[in-house]
Amino acid sequence: MTKDYLIAALAQAIGIASAGTVTIVISRLLGPSGRGEYAVLSGLVQLLAMFGQAGFLAGAIQMGSRGTVPLGRLFRYAQIIPIVTGTLGSVALGLLLLLRPDALGHPPVSACIVAIVLLPVLLASQMRAALLLALQRPSTYNKLFIVQQLVWVPCSTVASAINPTSASALAGLLVSAIVWLSASTWQLRRHVQPSPWSELDMGELKRILTFGAQSTGGIILQLATSRVSLLIVSGAKGTVEAGIYSIATVLAEMLWQAVVAAAQVNLPRASAAYGRGERPLTVMLASRVAGALTLGAALLLAAVAPVIIPIVFGPAFGPAVLPLRILLVGTGVFGLCLLLTADLLARGHPHMSAMASGITLAITVPLCLMLVPRYGAAGAASATCVAYLVSTLTLVIVHRRMTGEHGSTLLMTTPGDVRVVVRAALRQVSHALGRD
Repeated sequence: MTKDYLIAALAQAIGIASAGTVTIVISRLLGPSGRGEYAVLSGLVQLLAMFGQAGFLAGAIQMGSRGTVPLGRLFRYAQIIPIVTGTLGSVALGLLLLLRPDALGHPPVSACIVAIVLLPVLLASQMRAALLLALQRPSTYNKLFIVQQLVWVPCSTVASAINPTSASALAGLLVSAIVWLSASTWQLRRHVQPSPWSELDMGELKRILTFGAQSTGGIILQLATSRVSLLIVSGAKGTVEAGIYSIATVLAEMLWQAVVAAAQVNLPRASAAYGRGERPLTVMLASRVAGALTLGAALLLAAVAPVIIPIVFGPAFGPAVLPLRILLVGTGVFGLCLLLTADLLARGHPHMSAMASGITLAITVPLCLMLVPRYGAAGAASATCVAYLVSTLTLVIVHRRMTGEHGSTLLMTTPGDVRVVVRAALRQVSHALGRD
């Protein structure tokens, strides 16, 4: 299990480095306006992909890891859903870009075409990710994620250098998504025998989607919070201000990588443990460590932001420092909220994720509409920060009442946790060196 967590941590570290590299390249080559176009279109595609997976991601992981639904049938469901929802999503995106381009800052036609093609590919990739995690192969998932990231960086860099447009940047993302889809499909066919089409049960699929939609609804609302605020900034202040705000949001949301790494390994294991009536102590330890890393990273990033942003992204992005510092207060704390929702999902309470994210969105949108016209990116960051703080406080209270456990079992790191993690890491390093 320690190996799984270390590989997940490595994958997320590479993900941070890759996202940072691509962000720097796009920002320097395309400038604030081009960066704004890329952020708006890629964010919209991600949001539609979350809608398109229709709750399958969380439902498949939870029910597949417990053995409630055979993996062979999950494989078939994962083939059906992207075809149906991917087609509908692409049509919806195309109509939006055709009828209301002003809402997105009038992106170029070439970028719109790439975004429409990217959506079904990204959706199918998410289906494959769910199956790998349901199969309880987080290491395989994270190794493929590393490959995808290593493809994304050079593709986006070369494409943007040859033709510095948002379409080229999106094309690099499309190529990496195709690589992920191909590699994950090949891995799954090695371990899962797809069930005959005649064995599919639409009632069973409905149960999977119903359970998963309650959790995925929270993820969609969480993603919608940052994307809607970006759209409001773009509509009220233009793509230049949107590009500046997008840098702040990208850097702030990178803090969640440690939490995401822990959750990818934790969710199937915790679901199985709770299903057996056990307390997943190792999972709880991993959550506490991930929460501490998130808060520590927030403090460090806030301190170095005034120096790093102008040097790395260019002087034009200097105004991103203030909204970033405001966002860090909220995202650092909200990482703890994500840990609590993951624990409730493993316990069979997926609707709590939607509740927390719904509160966040409900607070963010009206505050953005009030603050952005006057304060721009800083106003959007302030609105989002307030929403994150309120959501986290609410979920801490709800988690205590629903589980009877104090939040510190998942959130408060102890010296003993540090000793356990260091010893485990040293054992893995010693084992690797001895094997070499």
